[in-house]
This record gives sequence, structure tokens and C-alpha cells, in this order.
Amino acid sequence: MSVSVLCGVKDRSEHLLQSYKSWLDCECVDEVVIVDWGSKDPISQKLDDNEKLKIIQMNPNHTKYWAFSQAYNTAARFASGDTYLILNADEIIFSSEGLCNLEKPNSEFCYEGTSWESEKAHGVYFLYISKESFWKINGYHEDIIGYGYDDVDLRRRIKESAVEIKTSNAEIEHIKHEPGNKSSENMLNYAISWSYTWSVMERLIELDYKTKGNIIYCDIAMRDRLTHEYMLDRRGRARALSEQEKHFGV
Repeated sequence: MSVSVLCGVKDRSEHLLQSYKSWLDCECVDEVVIVDWGSKDPISQKLDDNEKLKIIQMNPNHTKYWAFSQAYNTAARFASGDTYLILNADEIIFSSEGLCNLEKPNSEFCYEGTSWESEKAHGVYFLYISKESFWKINGYHEDIIGYGYDDVDLRRRIKESAVEIKTSNAEIEHIKHEPGNKSSENMLNYAISWSYTWSVMERLIELDYKTKGNIIYCDIAMRDRLTHEYMLDRRGRARALSEQEKHFGV
């Protein structure tokens, strides 16, 4: 069974440059798929050439708004592995031995987080899951935009699909930095998650792409691009739901 590391990033190359080599050096990792969600300076220009590395370069003209869910689903769509190791750009694999010795996730269980007793592990989020289990629930909720609540929504749906979530002892470090997400953004995503449930019937964003070497140049179809108008409408829908909950005492 092959392992694909999945990562999405937008203008956070300082963290990625500290972490990605530890992913490539991990013996049980077969490929590293990084989605560059329209960074001002393309990530591909800053990374070393490596046969394990696959870069998805999104059109910066159509990726103004960061969308964790869409970026990571895109990484999964282009990954060739049977299992996905989902990491943030600020996660460093400190020791590959513990990770590689884990029983590979299957249709019955996956791993989330780490029990490594180290201050460096504080704040780590990673998900080690089979391709089958990930797509059984249609991946991340693609109407959750920005940062916040995407992992909570995914965890809930994993449990509902009868896949056991285990905690691993993988030694993974978190690079300390100021949080980028806002509490208001997290609450907005909370409202979207519960009011517009993501299911296997939902359509993923449509992508057009062409490959050149280890870089896949990718664009989002016009109907799926996150425009200013869409973001305003999305916020309005969430506000209306919030007011409805208050009215009915939900």
C-alpha cells in the first residue's frame, strides 16, 4: 500500500520550507502532493527537485480566497496513494520510524493526531486515512472556506461512516506561529457545516489542468470560483441561519 502526503498552502512558504523535506525523507512516504492555492510567489520555485514531489499550481487569478477544504480535496484527487497522510504546512515529521511502524489505515480505522508526549507536539493536526474511507464520505466539505471547523466536520462524518478514529504515537512537531484564522470565520463555517450537510451526492469543484514535469497547472471552472459576491452571499446565508436558530430557540 502506497502513502501520499497531502498538503495545501497559500503564501506560507516559510513554514513549508521547514517541513517538506522531513516528509520526503520519510521512508514509508511514496509521494508528497502539495497544492499551491495561488501563492503570490509560486511555491514550486522554492522547493528542491525530487521525484516524490508533485505540485498542483492553482491559477492565482481565481484563488483569491483560501479554501482549506477545496485545496486538500484537490490534493487527494491528484494523489496516487492508497492511503493519505494529511498534514498542515507547519508540521514536521520528527521521526519517521514511529509513523512507518503504524498499521496502515483501512476501511475500518484511521489515525488522527498524536499522543507523543512533547511540547513540540502541541497544536499538531494530522490525519492518516485510507483513500477508501476518505472518499466514502466525499472528502472535506467544500463550502467550508478559509480556516476553521473543516477538521471537526470531517471527523464527525468519519465517525458516522463507522470508521474508528485512533490516536497514534507518531512523532510530529508543530511549528509555533500566530494563528491565521479568525473566530468569526470559524463560527461561520460551523453554521455552514450543520445547515448544509456534506454528502456523497455533493459535487466537487470542477478542475481544468495540464501537466508539465512534476507540476500540474490547474484552474477552477468559472461556475465554481469563489467570487466576492459568492462570499457575501455565503455570509448572508449563515447570518440568516443564526437568526433562525435564535428565533426558534435551537
